Amino acid sequence: MTSSFRKLRNELVRGLIFALRDRRMVSLLLKKDFYWALAKLSASFRKAAQRCTDAYVRRLNADMVTSINGRPFRHRVRDLETIWELTRECDYALRKDYEPRQGECVIDAGAAVGEYTVLASSAVGPSGKVIAIEASAEPFEYLAKNAKTFKNVIAFRAALSGNEGKLKLFRPAGTAFVDSVHKSWDGPTVGYTVNAVTVDGLVKKLKLQNVDVLKLDIEGAERMALAGAKRTLAVMKPRIMMETHGADVHRQCVALLRKSGYRIDIERIKTREPFIALVYASAKTRTD
Repeated sequence: MTSSFRKLRNELVRGLIFALRDRRMVSLLLKKDFYWALAKLSASFRKAAQRCTDAYVRRLNADMVTSINGRPFRHRVRDLETIWELTRECDYALRKDYEPRQGECVIDAGAAVGEYTVLASSAVGPSGKVIAIEASAEPFEYLAKNAKTFKNVIAFRAALSGNEGKLKLFRPAGTAFVDSVHKSWDGPTVGYTVNAVTVDGLVKKLKLQNVDVLKLDIEGAERMALAGAKRTLAVMKPRIMMETHGADVHRQCVALLRKSGYRIDIERIKTREPFIALVYASAKTRTD
């Protein structure tokens, strides 16, 4: 590596470390094509960019301990992006009537490291319950640790789907980005299989008497998850907050919810490429 490339690499790494101190920068820096767009400039620079990316990923995977409601909360540096979405953009706190209440049961699917889980746990109190579900092994390790400090949280490593059994998930090879049921990127892919569960199956297995809030952030598997929750939606009528991934999936989810007797209270497109939207839905019979 020439001295100019080495100098540029060092400047990039210093800039990344500085930027990662500001949580507002994390969303920008997490864009998966950020470095590889630069890497296309030359074969020599590609090696420098790889080293920068490796250092960046190591930094993102570093452990952190913050405090939520006075309790230690363990996570990685890169989880600050989802914590930012929850606490600053308020993705799952746009309406007060959707917030968990004392004694309620919450299902948090796509719980990641548990940022929404622990807030919901405090909200429902000792008489309530939170079922946290995460498919990816790495964030689940943190979720399990965080769940141990809350007696009303049950954590499962599984993927929420339309049928029980096995489900294959994908992620870009060599990256630290989100796993998905769809291969929606170019380049090498890593696939792995996880246990698949349904909402209706969990309700039966755990003998839940009520499900009051259903939060879904499961990277493209939203329609399948709703299909596996038909009985729960019909009988228990939970308030639903979900992030949909893909325009087709979004349309299918909205149609399924309306067919199930739900009213769409919020429908907000976050990004169009890739398509990501927020949906809040409640059963019409709750208030109508």
